[in-house]
Amino acid sequence: MYYSDEGTLYLSGTVAVFFVLTLVVTVIFGYYAIKLGHSMPCVVRPDLTAEAAEADDCIRITYNGGIGEGHVEAIAWTFRNTREERLDGREEHPKPGFTYTSPAGATDGPDHVIVTAIFFDGRTEVILDTAV
Repeated sequence: MYYSDEGTLYLSGTVAVFFVLTLVVTVIFGYYAIKLGHSMPCVVRPDLTAEAAEADDCIRITYNGGIGEGHVEAIAWTFRNTREERLDGREEHPKPGFTYTSPAGATDGPDHVIVTAIFFDGRTEVILDTAV
């Protein structure tokens, strides 16, 4: 019988090269997959709510929270009437049930009320846009 070891070194070198190339491609792909996953903003369902009502000569807004409330850094509000008078405010780290009441007579006539949630990653989302 005839045994030849001439091609064994060549074949094992080829297998090693393919193994190393596969490993390098896998590491590069994994790195970018992880990097892409971490750079994506957290997905928060738009279940955050707020309500506004006029009581006496004031406007009262109430932040109700929702499923994504743990990601909310602040809420901001704007009241604007038909004469373009405006009242703005902001509450950092609001808890569900937070209520803001405007000063009496701060806005006159029908008012446009906008409440915006500001998330830790910098995104904003309007959670209330109504007339009072």
